[in-house]
Amino acid sequence: MPSHIFTHLGLWSESVQSNAESARAAKPDGYAQGELHAMDYMAYAHLQLVQDAKAKRVVDHTVAFGKIERETAATAYA
Repeated sequence: MPSHIFTHLGLWSESVQSNAESARAAKPDGYAQGELHAMDYMAYAHLQLVQDAKAKRVVDHTVAFGKIERETAATAYA
């Protein structure tokens, strides 16, 4: 995920954009773990940009997933 590089470099706008694309790409495949991981990084980037309302929308969207089986550490972290 390019967003890992953006996060390490503090390129927050690029991180938001990259993670939005990653989440969209994971959604049609039903890959919840990939989508949640991207959304986790996207929420973090929004917070770094002081975009609290946008971060809250991302969090609210993750809550809509309900309970899912945890398959990876990335999902557990998200």
